Amino acid sequence: MPDRYFFRNALIASISCRGMNTSAFIDNELRNLEIQGRLALEQIHRSTTIREVIAGMNVPVPAMLRSLRNSVSSLSRIERTAYGRAESIVRAQLAALAEEDDEQSFLRHRGRLMTEWRQIQGRFPRLANFIQVESERLRAKYRAPLHIKVAPGAVIHS
Repeated sequence: MPDRYFFRNALIASISCRGMNTSAFIDNELRNLEIQGRLALEQIHRSTTIREVIAGMNVPVPAMLRSLRNSVSSLSRIERTAYGRAESIVRAQLAALAEEDDEQSFLRHRGRLMTEWRQIQGRFPRLANFIQVESERLRAKYRAPLHIKVAPGAVIHS
């Protein structure tokens, strides 16, 4: 069985052989990770669909830097930024859904949006719950009985 530090020592030795010390290598990798994080943030800001938001969140972090992940400022902002962008997209979709004239067109439009909303459940469960409640609230307006005001003393025949 190889020594448990064998791979780490081999990595350090290979870096040292190339003329770069370990600290400089890690600093360089952290800079690259910061750049990738900023690119992901830009992608999230430009996104127009939930799928694009979730794709922007996926920044690969090398195994040797995972313990330093929180020291990269752009990576720590990705989750908050993605949630905010996803929420704004969902609110716009719900506003468009509220504009439907009848229940059938509402259901068709909501069905098209449901495929995109399903992607939120794993990443943003609170937002998924909000979507569920809000879409049911919007649907209820089509199911509410009409309230007819009747003049006092009037007779209603059924």
